[in-house]
Amino acid sequence: MIKHYINPVFFGILMGSTYIHAASQAKFTIMPTTPTTVQVAANGTAIVRYQITNQTKITRILIMTPIASISQTTGGVNACANPFMLTPKQSCFLTLQLNGTTLPKAGVHGGPVVCKTKGAGDNSPDAFLCSQASQANSLQISLSTATSLPLVPVGAYRASGASFTPLLATSLDNGSTWIYPTAIYNNAVLPTNYLNGRLHNSSCSAATCVAAGQYRDTNGILRPLLALSKNSSTWTYPAFLYTNLPANFASNGALFSPSCSGATCIASGQFEDADATRFPLLALSKNGGNSWSYPSAIYNSTNLPDNFNGGASLISSSCDGNICIAAGVYSAGDSDRPLLAVSRNAGSSWTYPAAIYSNILLPANFSSGSFTAASCSGNLCLAAGYYNRSTSDTRPLLAVTQNGGSSWSYPNAILTNLPTNTTDASFVNASCSGSVCIAVGSYTDNTEPQAITRPLVVVSRDKGITWKYPSSIYTNLPRNFGGNAFFSGASCSGSLCIASGYYNVSIDSTRPLLAVSRDGGLTWTYPASIYSKLPANFINNASFSYGTYCRGAICFAGGKYSDETGTPRPLLALTQNGGLTWTYPSAINGTGLPGNFMSGGFYFEEDEG
Repeated sequence: MIKHYINPVFFGILMGSTYIHAASQAKFTIMPTTPTTVQVAANGTAIVRYQITNQTKITRILIMTPIASISQTTGGVNACANPFMLTPKQSCFLTLQLNGTTLPKAGVHGGPVVCKTKGAGDNSPDAFLCSQASQANSLQISLSTATSLPLVPVGAYRASGASFTPLLATSLDNGSTWIYPTAIYNNAVLPTNYLNGRLHNSSCSAATCVAAGQYRDTNGILRPLLALSKNSSTWTYPAFLYTNLPANFASNGALFSPSCSGATCIASGQFEDADATRFPLLALSKNGGNSWSYPSAIYNSTNLPDNFNGGASLISSSCDGNICIAAGVYSAGDSDRPLLAVSRNAGSSWTYPAAIYSNILLPANFSSGSFTAASCSGNLCLAAGYYNRSTSDTRPLLAVTQNGGSSWSYPNAILTNLPTNTTDASFVNASCSGSVCIAVGSYTDNTEPQAITRPLVVVSRDKGITWKYPSSIYTNLPRNFGGNAFFSGASCSGSLCIASGYYNVSIDSTRPLLAVSRDGGLTWTYPASIYSKLPANFINNASFSYGTYCRGAICFAGGKYSDETGTPRPLLALTQNGGLTWTYPSAINGTGLPGNFMSGGFYFEEDEG
């Protein structure tokens, strides 16, 4: 990526009046493809993108006039160079990176302005042929006094013994530096009866960060585990969450998926009673983590589906504003069914909508199934997973609401628009941001001499009304693709979306897989640096897990890889410019790792030791 830092330039009153005149003639149309009203954190970044089209009858060399504190990035599909040439009616995408550290306190209000260059080796703007974005489409950038949220990948590692210990890394500066807080793995901070454990996922909002997981106590009982930070640097394990469990708790407790929005934090999971009946579990805080509860409406049999017969787990959760959902599975006796808990008042009350698990809305040939992912953005929420048909093959399952959970539907396009020659398909993760939603997973393609597994992404760009499977996801795979690829992570922020997982280069060798869309899921690419510039001590078997996250122009994907000794180590890919370039920060595997680290990474491991 070539990055051009643009300094303030003033062209005077004459040029200003020329801009207004030229813009009214729209010689070059400037149409946004992302929101143009953006609030940037003091230490954060954001991306705004415009489509520039040459409406004149001759080929032009164009350039954007400078805007203080805003830089143009020139990587990506059909990106405008600096300067850039457009033939008549040709377009390119002008990508602007907003930098909170240099934004003026008053923000930026207006622009961008695109002009032809003066020519003859002079690439400065020619004030006599310019166009600017309309007032409705102009930049409205304000600076927030808040700092960016921490980045928090989590997982587990093996210490000097055979047991797992929670692993958590944090960055307070958008990924430039990383640390492993010692409190996370310090026995003096962990629960008093702690034997071993791990963390599954994390979420941050304002000053509150939580990481959810499970631990085994000294009696061999699995219990929920939750790490909490109130100031982005100090971490604790609130005792309430493992000492004040539901009255019928006996074992097999876990928290899988946290989600925080404002002062509301939830973490969804499961537990078993003395009869080994598995119930859904959800931890709730309505005051930024200061106090917690386990709402009984989540696990009370009278509130669960009428045909509840145990086997329940809330695998994924999501909150945005007052809307919170938690998605998973339960047993109806003869089959598994999708389970969805909904709150429309920031967790104060919870219901299980019957439409989700009844035969009225489920696909006609539904036999059994489960949700594995949940995501909300405003009143738009989705739950994604898979179901088995009566013919024994597997199909993706997706429920969506556009009214904050008042009503739900299973879009038929999820089934009818699948890639041709699909025999089995499922979703593992999902993400919504604004009007864009994606769900990711894999499908079996039987067109090859031998059936292979390919990655799968479905996209909605209109709040879940229509859905499409971009063919570039499964046709433009990395050049060393050797068969079988899977997505397990997904995250969107504005028009930036990523999907992460792994693929095989041979039967016994894997590489990390990551697809990027910078236009709300319309087009996708696989950055070569993800699989070609792995850590120096990489030897084999690298993959990304569920821990994938985007915020503004910052994204990371966490996982693991094996070094030259065959030892699993943490793997983390990072972009700080909206997916244009990716790196593997060396600090993730540096001297900051816990002193007793033997092996581990940012991934889910069934065996807790």
